Amino acid sequence: MSNAWLESDLETIEKLFYPDTGYGTSGVSDCLPNLPGLYLVFSCVPNGIDSKKSSRTLLYIGVSTKSLKARWRNHHLLPLLRFLEKVEVDVSIYHWAFLPNLIPEETLLQWERDLIQKLRPPLNGYGPEIVRSLYDPAEVIE
Repeated sequence: MSNAWLESDLETIEKLFYPDTGYGTSGVSDCLPNLPGLYLVFSCVPNGIDSKKSSRTLLYIGVSTKSLKARWRNHHLLPLLRFLEKVEVDVSIYHWAFLPNLIPEETLLQWERDLIQKLRPPLNGYGPEIVRSLYDPAEVIE
C-alpha cells in the first residue's frame, strides 16, 4: 500500500477512517472490530448559542497491531475522555481496520508515528500518569 495518503490534510485522511456509531466512550469497545488498525480521537464542543455549529479537535492518534476492540477496553485515555463527556464535550473515535497480516505491524506503527508527527494531536506523548493529572478521577462517572 502506498504512503501517499500521509501527505493529505486531516479532512482527507479522516475519510479513510470509519466513524464510531455515536456512543462516545461508553460503548466504544463494542463498536470496534477485533482487527488491527489505526484510530483517531476527536473532541467536539458546541460553539456558543448555535448548537448546530461546533468546534472539532483531533486529540489523539493511536494504533493497535492486534485488536482495536481489545485496545479500547482498558485504554489509558478512557477516564479522561469520560470526564470530557461529563462536562458536555462530545468524543468520537474513528478507526481504520485491516485484515490481520495484511499490513505488517511495523508499517502500522510507522503510519501512527507519521500521522502524529504531521498532525500533532495534543494528547499524544502523554503517558497514563500525565493524563490522570489532567482531571479529577473522583469526577468521572463510569
